[in-house]
Amino acid sequence: MQLLIVSYYKAFRFERAFFISNGLGMAFMLALTALSYRVFGTVLSVAICTTVVLTIWTLVSEYYLIRKMNCAYEYKNLPVMLLMMLAFIFAGSFQSVFKFGLIYGLALVIYTVLNFRNIKNSVLLLFGASRKKV
Repeated sequence: MQLLIVSYYKAFRFERAFFISNGLGMAFMLALTALSYRVFGTVLSVAICTTVVLTIWTLVSEYYLIRKMNCAYEYKNLPVMLLMMLAFIFAGSFQSVFKFGLIYGLALVIYTVLNFRNIKNSVLLLFGASRKKV
């Protein structure tokens, strides 16, 4: 997700905003991870804090880009996005690549089944539009 956001910042020449958001995000990350380590005293608390702060940074950056580009955004996708991120983190907590693939693959299958109509319409729109141009 962050790679995509960084690409948009660069493509639309928002380097200054990107620099500011990264500086603030880094300061926020340092403060919260230090606080979480001081309070809980575990590396796990630092990992959880890092994940939470990066998720917040991603959401704030995405909101900024959507606002700057005057795009419509469906906020109903936000819980789904957060659930998929949590599924990825949960699946990644296992040391086995097989278990990771099984758990996250199952989450992706469930997402695809629940959103099949939207995915199908998006694919048809994408490929239908590209055929007309050729």
